[in-house]
Amino acid sequence: MAGVSINSGMFYLGASFAGKSGAENCLVDPTCQVGSVRGDPEGKTLPYWPSYQSISPGARRTYLEWLAGGRNDPSIGIGYVFIFFYGLERRLFIDEARNEAPAMAAEVRRLLALHGENYSFKGYASKFLDVADLMANPDISRPALSPDLRSGYEMPLSVRLHLGRKLGSKLPFDSTDALLWILSLPDTQLRTPASRCFEELAELWHVRFASRYPDGLKVNSPRTKIKVEYRAASGGFGGRVDLSDSELGPLPDVGAVSAPIDGLRDLLNACSDELAAYSRLLGKKPEARDTVEAAFLLPKEILTSGSETGAAALKRVDDFFGDHRIAGAKVTRLAQALGMEIPPKGKLGAGLCNQIGALMDKLDVGFEPDRRYGS
Repeated sequence: MAGVSINSGMFYLGASFAGKSGAENCLVDPTCQVGSVRGDPEGKTLPYWPSYQSISPGARRTYLEWLAGGRNDPSIGIGYVFIFFYGLERRLFIDEARNEAPAMAAEVRRLLALHGENYSFKGYASKFLDVADLMANPDISRPALSPDLRSGYEMPLSVRLHLGRKLGSKLPFDSTDALLWILSLPDTQLRTPASRCFEELAELWHVRFASRYPDGLKVNSPRTKIKVEYRAASGGFGGRVDLSDSELGPLPDVGAVSAPIDGLRDLLNACSDELAAYSRLLGKKPEARDTVEAAFLLPKEILTSGSETGAAALKRVDDFFGDHRIAGAKVTRLAQALGMEIPPKGKLGAGLCNQIGALMDKLDVGFEPDRRYGS
């Protein structure tokens, strides 16, 4: 094509489509003029719904060279990415090439890693992946927890299917189910402590959820059933997706349930509040994550749970005391074992001693003399 050799495939080449309706904006038409040099790599001249036929000759050269380069340029204008994406939509939903769904899903995930900061592309690509993954593997599985579960204006299909199966089986939601639910809601906005310390947030959530809902969260099943619909980014088609071959059956739609959401959101905010001080420290000193200074700011349940988050601090204490239930030690040696910075002259101030005492409290270790309570 105009001296450009493209080996990566996954696009349509030709003057027009025959037989099947749908937008042709993904079609690379060999009769269109191509510029001799690249033009508009940022895509500023591309319309809202771009097509290969409508862009300038220089922009066509840019698009062809992007295809030839394996679609790897993270700085390319998002309009070019959409032209390519339109072709994947057509291939899956109009040509119904379900056997190619895994390969197309893998390519969309790769493009998301490069261009996921664009909110529009992220939304359309996430919906594409929901359906493509379901076509490739109709078995319902629980999605992984992630701070980026939200996708556009509705819950991800994978979450709705998993929770719909739970509702249909009249099973209570466990802590992971509940966190998936609240994180995937379109109006959930994670605060900085929750997004910066997501692993710690999830760990604390499990503890607090178990305390509030020891038997799990019982949710009444709605009458509304899940309907899988897809509206193409190209604007060329849209409507109900036929998944009759998947044998999913009509599942209740958790998107129609609202009763427990306020309580779950309050719990999420409470967990975020508990991690606020820890998050501020990591914001100032990212390298402090595994230090005793950071451990001191963690809720006691995380510190003593045996998870990786508090493991570094606990191991220091275990190594120091060994098998002794009672031991004598110099405070400076204990501070060194905990990884604390000792003043040049070796004299520990009241602030550092109080910090050691507060950490020992969280570990259920008592000591004397404890200067916080007098001589």
